[in-house]
Amino acid sequence: MKKQYSYSKRIHFATLCCFLFPFFYTGCGEPSAEEKAAKEKATQDSVAAVANAKTGIGATTDTTFKMEVSVTSEEELAKEKSEQTKDTTEQLVKPKQTETAKTSDQDKSTITPAEKICEQAPFLKSMLVPKENTYTGIAAVIDTGAYLFYFAIFLSFLLLILSLVIKFMEANARKAIVLLNTLALVALLVSIHFSGYSERLWGFWTALSFMILLTAYDVAIIIIEKKLKEKG
Repeated sequence: MKKQYSYSKRIHFATLCCFLFPFFYTGCGEPSAEEKAAKEKATQDSVAAVANAKTGIGATTDTTFKMEVSVTSEEELAKEKSEQTKDTTEQLVKPKQTETAKTSDQDKSTITPAEKICEQAPFLKSMLVPKENTYTGIAAVIDTGAYLFYFAIFLSFLLLILSLVIKFMEANARKAIVLLNTLALVALLVSIHFSGYSERLWGFWTALSFMILLTAYDVAIIIIEKKLKEKG
């Protein structure tokens, strides 16, 4: 059985190495080809609009310097300048309004689950967020749900390390090793449900596959050992 034990340790170490692979994107996911094309088109349109605006201003400037051949009256020139000033003001104000809207959206996105509950059920505010920037213990427990994805992956990795240490220190504790491997597998499966990301990458599925293989292999060793004891 020494050969099987050696293979088990190698599979175990390879499973831990799988956590070095990419598990997920840091955002909502990689933008699709359509989203990239739309973004590029919007950028090109913005550049063209700025170029046209500069051309129009330049043409107006040339007209003011060539008063001898111009048929535009002073009133029309004043009107054009007023319109240009208005357009310039709008161009300056709109980005600020956009930034304000983005900031407002970001503030909304930073609201914690406990705060959302207080907005929907104000009578629970005294039990969750009695004062501004003050959380109760129950609120902290509720907000932990947003981080279950990371905690589940961390717990899975920690259990795998513990089972590997036991495997080196006490090889006969096969049942404890299988139990820890199974819990690590369950933790990784649970992380799928609580993931806030739209897509898991190949590293995640590779780690999951190796964990299933490791657990099945250790269970097979227990079964083989049991049969050998019965024969002996």
